[in-house]
Amino acid sequence: MVTTNPQQNILLSSQDCDDILSFTHPDYQVLCYTRRSITKKTMNEDALLVAPLQDGGLLLAIADGMGGQRGGAVASHIVTEKLHKAVQGLGDKEITTRAAILDAIERANRDILALCTGAGTTLVLAELQQSNIHPIHIGDSEILVTGQRGKPKFRTISHSPVGYMLEAGLIDSKAALYHQDRHIISNYVGTENMHIDIGSGVTLAQYDTMLIGSDGVFDNLTEDRLIEIIRKGPLAKAAERLLAECLASMSDNSPGHYGKPDDVSFILVRRA
Repeated sequence: MVTTNPQQNILLSSQDCDDILSFTHPDYQVLCYTRRSITKKTMNEDALLVAPLQDGGLLLAIADGMGGQRGGAVASHIVTEKLHKAVQGLGDKEITTRAAILDAIERANRDILALCTGAGTTLVLAELQQSNIHPIHIGDSEILVTGQRGKPKFRTISHSPVGYMLEAGLIDSKAALYHQDRHIISNYVGTENMHIDIGSGVTLAQYDTMLIGSDGVFDNLTEDRLIEIIRKGPLAKAAERLLAECLASMSDNSPGHYGKPDDVSFILVRRA
């Protein structure tokens, strides 16, 4: 079920959605969802942000906390909260949106390090300006863009050994789901060695669909299946199918299945 969000932005931290949320925008359909893993009783460590920008654009972000229970949740909250405040406070300041975003990430990294708890968080975000997507990511949460006909137009490279093997063509999307090292990441917010991956701009053509998701999405469905789910038909139905298939994969205990129970968060965007 999809419900309309009455607020001007969405910031969800350590929360479980009852329904898929719809964000109102004149040029885009935007749907989002987050919930804790089906196998745990502790809090959701993911955080999700949908925030309007001064010029009519959008900032869309997902942070997947790590470090166990409260530590991961605190880390994901810190980075999404700082991003939210950064874009809210732009006003007439002589600073670009991109500069404000990068500064917010750097400040979040310092604050998480200062906790001295070993916690951290991945981060993936898209700055959406008119029809242009400006992606930034740290870790293994990802962005995938596809056209109606199912041709992948863009995908971020996961900062992980498996992600680099996939990008190099050494393994395919299905093999990546089965790989024994798929839980290992090499970059996150909350480490002295953090690096921010700023991707090239991508044009979102009419009826293209963008998926921003935590590894709870990308570690449970192949790229081909994700594209088939989101590429066409009503976006609300696509969001419902995406959630249902992610949860079904997590619940599948059959021998040899690759399902990985995890917190699951996603944002779906389609240009009208």
